[in-house]
Amino acid sequence: MPLTNFPHRGHENAATAAPELTLLERDDGVVVHARGEFDLAVKEQLNKFLASLSGLVIVDLSEVTFLDSSAMGAFVHARNELVADGGDMRLRNPHAVPRRALEVGGLASWIDG
Repeated sequence: MPLTNFPHRGHENAATAAPELTLLERDDGVVVHARGEFDLAVKEQLNKFLASLSGLVIVDLSEVTFLDSSAMGAFVHARNELVADGGDMRLRNPHAVPRRALEVGGLASWIDG
């Protein structure tokens, strides 16, 4: 599901590819494959997408190039809701920049791989 195409942070003429979320259902839960930049511009859409999930949710961040605190807040909110309903959320394979943001934001223990 493409979210929205927004200009790159601080550069009016440099559009980036729209962030995308793809859902793959498995017997033990779901995998959300994320691609692009996740920031304040797509926070509400990310919240709505994650709120629709249940059980074990694995978010594959291998194609995420940027992640800010608003996106991390969406992950925290979604995980809290999942855990309250007996589920969980794990973050998989973030690249160096998103990984560092997750570590600084206190979410390092959620990372697998």
